Amino acid sequence: MSIPASITRLSAFWRSLRPPNLLIAFLAVHTGAVLAMGGQALLSAHVWVAALSCACALAAGNLWNDLADEKLDRIAHSERALPSGALRRKQVWIAASLFAALAASLALLLPFAPGVFVLACLLILASYAFLLVKIPGIANLVVAALCGASLLLGALVRGSLRAAWDVAFLAFVLSMSRELLKDAQDMDADQRVGRKSLAALLDKRELSQVGALFLVQAPLYAIGYGLFAERSVPERVALLFCAGVGVLLLWDLLRGGGPVKERLAALIHRLRLAMLMGVLSFLIAALVGDLL
Repeated sequence: MSIPASITRLSAFWRSLRPPNLLIAFLAVHTGAVLAMGGQALLSAHVWVAALSCACALAAGNLWNDLADEKLDRIAHSERALPSGALRRKQVWIAASLFAALAASLALLLPFAPGVFVLACLLILASYAFLLVKIPGIANLVVAALCGASLLLGALVRGSLRAAWDVAFLAFVLSMSRELLKDAQDMDADQRVGRKSLAALLDKRELSQVGALFLVQAPLYAIGYGLFAERSVPERVALLFCAGVGVLLLWDLLRGGGPVKERLAALIHRLRLAMLMGVLSFLIAALVGDLL
């Protein structure tokens, strides 16, 4: 029995949005806000609007990225919506524009600083997809910085970036490692379409080593802050938990064995899971710390 075309298109569109990434961004805004203002942040309308705006901006960015990467995806990710033919470029353009307009509209409901912050991130996402992605290394830094920015946005709603900058840096380090490993995974496709990513400058082993260099910073940084930072006990426990996860991921990257492409794909998936676990652990820790 064949699946109706409308269901196929809807499924392809849903996958193009990268729901796990949207969930991480949505929760990260709440985590940043709770770190800055305690449990009362969950009752703040501005925090929820900021989280929705952030998720919509990221959805637009993901769709723009699919449009910019269509040639590469025909080689490296043929199952995605555009190369598989499940969606047409016009449909993706319309959806991306609607999400971008919704993100901008929600940003206008925020106080001046977080509103401008969201609009700036939206502009950077568009620039990344069609311009910055062509610059080796810069594209990776931009994506990693935007990952940490969702935590800072939540704190900025309260006007206290200091409350979340250290956790945002930890998110940046994990995201940077993930982006480098994704470059290693897509190296062959990058070279075939002539994209000048870091894959054009390094071989797969060297790129994986650079990813490991970033990944090793995560447990070291988390352990340092977990032991010495002026954080509540639950937040220190969350930092040490992230350190343990980082050590396991680093061991998984360095231990070798099995086909490289499959190992990279598995590790990239685990890094995203680790980021979700990290955001949740800090959200729970901040709430518990607020009650103690």
